[in-house]
Amino acid sequence: MGNCVISIKDLHVHFPTRKGLFKVLNGLDLNISHRGRLGLVGESGVGKSVAAWASLNLIKPPGEIINGQVIYKQKDLLKMEEADLQKIRGKEIALIVPRAHSQLNPLLTIGNQLINMYLTHKGGNRKSDREEAREKALEMLAAVGLPDYEKRMNAYPNELSGGMAQRIVIAMALIHQPEVIIADDPTAGLDVTIQAQIMDLLNNLVTNLGTSALIITHHLGLVAQHCDEVAIMYAG
Repeated sequence: MGNCVISIKDLHVHFPTRKGLFKVLNGLDLNISHRGRLGLVGESGVGKSVAAWASLNLIKPPGEIINGQVIYKQKDLLKMEEADLQKIRGKEIALIVPRAHSQLNPLLTIGNQLINMYLTHKGGNRKSDREEAREKALEMLAAVGLPDYEKRMNAYPNELSGGMAQRIVIAMALIHQPEVIIADDPTAGLDVTIQAQIMDLLNNLVTNLGTSALIITHHLGLVAQHCDEVAIMYAG
């Protein structure tokens, strides 16, 4: 693997349909370098998002991972027990999803969602633990440039703009300072000005934290500006 933090080898993911077997991923190979930023580019429907979810072994039936390896710290994530994977997901490898509003819990305040995310991997539910989690949540909201971030701790997702919600999702992904970030089309649904702000923010945070990143998009211009390497994906 050399300088790779994650190596995806010969990954195949199939989905059965009424018209036959759909081979969404058909022998994907990718290497994410240590502290590098790899852009994965391709038109809609080529399997980019499936690659992101498959790399964390999150493909659910009827989809099936037929073959392949995802090597991280000399272990194959696809062969790990679910309990062990849950210790890695969100803490060491974080996923930033598109259209943040659909991923945030509408019944919980932003503060509670960040606190719960922090405590999921840190453990503990004492008053001191929640106070530590609250301080970490405020720190991350400040880091992602959320305006009036102390006030926003008590806000619900429906009270946020698309750009604000995406900043929240980035804060949740980075709250444990993961070793790898997988950003699946993180600017989807945002206008051009907000897209630029979100990508500049993500790029700066990844650089400052020394995190490796896989940035999935269909914008070559975005990749040219923010990535060290590029992989072009076509038909899986």
